[in-house]
Parts: sequence; C-alpha cells; structure tokens
Amino acid sequence: MEQGKVVGSVNTDQIGSHLLELSPDAKRAYVTSRGSDNFSVIDVENMQLLKNVKADKAPEGISVSPDGTEIWIGNNDSKNILIFDADSLEKIATIDAGFLPIRVLFHPDGNVVAVADLRGDRIVVYDAKTRKQIAAVDMAEMGANEPASLLFTEDGDLLYAGSQAKGRVVEIDSDEWTITRSFSAGNGADGVGIGEV
Repeated sequence: MEQGKVVGSVNTDQIGSHLLELSPDAKRAYVTSRGSDNFSVIDVENMQLLKNVKADKAPEGISVSPDGTEIWIGNNDSKNILIFDADSLEKIATIDAGFLPIRVLFHPDGNVVAVADLRGDRIVVYDAKTRKQIAAVDMAEMGANEPASLLFTEDGDLLYAGSQAKGRVVEIDSDEWTITRSFSAGNGADGVGIGEV
C-alpha cells in the first residue's frame, strides 16, 4: 500500500464492473457490474472471485453497513435499491426509489443511508432500519446539478456531494440535512476524498 504497487487482481468476468466497496474488515470486496445486472463478491485475502449475485437493472451505487451485515445496491435502470444480507447474499428488501440512485452511502453510525438522485438534483436520505425516506436535500438551489459521489466525514457530521454537471461540491449538515456551503471543484466533479492537511 505504501509503495503504491498492485499486489493482485481478480477478473469478475462481468460487463461494466465499476464501483467497489470493501467490507468493514476488508476481507471481502463487492463490485457492481452495470452491464451484467449483478455484483461480484471477492475474497480479498486470497484474491479469488467467490460469487456473482443477481441484482436488478444496471446496478452501480453500492454501500456496506458499518457492522458488515447488509449490502445496499442502487440500480440505475430499475430505479430501486436492493438490500442483501452480507452473510447469505440473499435479497432481504427492495426500496422502490422511483429515481436513478447513482450512489449509495451509509452514515458512519449505520443509522441512515444517503442516496444521490442524479436526475432529480437531490440527496435522498433513508432510515437504515425502516428503509423509509426521512429527508431530501435540494442540490439545484446551490447550482449543483447531477449529484453523484458522496462522502461522509469520519465523525459523520458532514456529507459532501460532488456535482457532475456544474463542477461543484456541496457540504451538508447531517444532523439537520441542510446545506452549509458550496464551492467550485472543476468541470465534471465526481470523485470526492478528504485528505490530511
């Protein structure tokens, strides 16, 4: 890791493998494949493909609960979110979002899940237990259309969302679900990270 060298690779044998999420213990990796309508489960220690699991149409966004028990997957074309048991890999629930859920992200405490509504210019927030919508943040009011990548701060107090269309990043207070500021980040702002200063 410190040397920046590739130490292994795994072929998913799927079409459009795109986003990757690690389990909390980093022993498994989960990879969505938009063109194959599934996600792959990878044994990280042995660099081995364990299973390809059927999702819905064009899965992309993916997040694992902080306790490692659930996998949430946003399906772009079917406009829903499927929830899987991380041990059995069985589907346990479906949220009919009604929008394109391009990114899905658990809050660090595991109580809520933020979802980027790409076409609706919103961040939609769900209660992780009831799976009901509890908030929606209008990104368009800050000129931040087409939100995609999401990132909570380590303490979970703030959520950052990248706006692809307008090249902005929006900062959201995760207690009140209100926008605290917005700043320019360059054309096509998507991936978001926090570094040490």
